[in-house]
Amino acid sequence: MDFAILDFIQNFLRCTFLDEMLSFITHLGDGGLIWIAAGVVMLFSKNTENAVLWCL
Repeated sequence: MDFAILDFIQNFLRCTFLDEMLSFITHLGDGGLIWIAAGVVMLFSKNTENAVLWCL
């Protein structure tokens, strides 16, 4: 059953644009860029000092 669902997704629900976009999103975390950006955003928010320290 699981294989049939995965096979259906691979054969009929593929989109080149989404493949590239999701691959890019997946690799954002490789160098820690997403965590640094999240830390900088939280740095300007109130009551997030502990979260910022953990994130950065």
